[in-house]
Amino acid sequence: MLLDQVFLYAMTFTRQLWDTAAGVLYPSNSNTQLARLPVLGYNTWNAYGCNIDEDLILTDASNALFHLTCGFCRLKEVGYNYINIDDCYAEKTRSTDGSIIEDASRFKRGMKNLTDEIHALGFKAGIYSDSGWFTCAGYPGSFGNEMRDAKTFYDWGFDYLK
Repeated sequence: MLLDQVFLYAMTFTRQLWDTAAGVLYPSNSNTQLARLPVLGYNTWNAYGCNIDEDLILTDASNALFHLTCGFCRLKEVGYNYINIDDCYAEKTRSTDGSIIEDASRFKRGMKNLTDEIHALGFKAGIYSDSGWFTCAGYPGSFGNEMRDAKTFYDWGFDYLK
């Protein structure tokens, strides 16, 4: 029964992602069911590791929209639709009720505000978690908290879970 609930919640969580992906996976002007592009996006890990905060992420999101180029076009124009926050966004411990908490010093305005600003730039927002007890950098993983974390990420406004 619990597995059914997790699956149902995961399907609900990804409904917006599917609505977006359906247009790419099944374009109306094509007989093929192959995706034109994989999910493309920017991820904080390779550039910054744990040295992230809301201002850096919003600056990079703005740069991806207006400045970063691939020759003659902006990344957004060629299908880069996601701004993904990797590890190190959370406090090292969960709240007393077991919820994951965003790092209060790095994300002073909160994750919901951050995802709202990312969405206002025309991007989708993604976040990373781990199926184990801890993430690669030692922050709380989702093991035993899958539904709670999925709801938290959804409430924060994330569209994609890595």
